Amino acid sequence: MRLALILVPLILIAALALPVLLPRGDGPPPLRDASSYLTTTQTEIFNGPPAAVIEALQSPETGVLAFVTPTDRIPAIAALVPLEGAFPNEGAVRRVELATGDQVTERVLTNNARAFAYQIWGFTAANARPIDHIRGQFTYSDLGDGRTEVRWDYAVAPRVFWARPFVQAFLDNDFAPFMAAGLTGAAAAFNAAPR
Repeated sequence: MRLALILVPLILIAALALPVLLPRGDGPPPLRDASSYLTTTQTEIFNGPPAAVIEALQSPETGVLAFVTPTDRIPAIAALVPLEGAFPNEGAVRRVELATGDQVTERVLTNNARAFAYQIWGFTAANARPIDHIRGQFTYSDLGDGRTEVRWDYAVAPRVFWARPFVQAFLDNDFAPFMAAGLTGAAAAFNAAPR
């Protein structure tokens, strides 16, 4: 009886932890229903039409990645390695190598005049193992006065239900400021550039 009292909780803990500790397969996980994601959103106004804003945001020199600042919990991007197709075309896949030696895989889901959507999976960093995948999207809204509103939605799918509070805390405390710096920096640079 004593042994059962010790073994049952250990088995339960192992059953809950295993999905998080084991790496996933190579392919992208299926996208989920919107209600199963944890999300954060940033919005900025760009002083230009959507076509010009899209071009700037998809450029390595003037896009969001040029303005994000690494933190102790979010490492710098060391390299973007094409795997399939040409980024940012729909269906393109690339490996994002991080300064820590870790990596993720990213694919373009949609790229048109209204939105750019992407999926990230295959996290090799131990602290990212509770994450199944991420679905990000930039939405472009023509304000009709020569300006464009850009909304960046970042939706994270935890691998297991019990990881939700930890993932939400990371989104709120770490990733939302990281996103804000990237989108605000891109908007400020775009708005300051002569046209």
